Amino acid sequence: MLEVLNDDQGKLAVDDLVKQWNALDKLKNNHQIYIDTVKINRNSVIVKLNQTQHELRKTFNPFFESLHDGLKQLDKIVRQHENDSLQRKS
Repeated sequence: MLEVLNDDQGKLAVDDLVKQWNALDKLKNNHQIYIDTVKINRNSVIVKLNQTQHELRKTFNPFFESLHDGLKQLDKIVRQHENDSLQRKS
């Protein structure tokens, strides 16, 4: 089954997923900013904290959307590879 990773489409899909995973450092920094903001604003009202949480979530959305797209692409490639393998065996 892993031979799908040896073809060009599979390699590109995996490379894209690795690039997305490498974006995690930026998200870690955003999370730290959020934590620092919460510490500074401990006496803030819940509305301010909720707003900060929504802002943090927005920074994560592109990462997870892109990761999801990459996984869908890899799934499509794996399924096509499986279909091709079944057709060759027939």
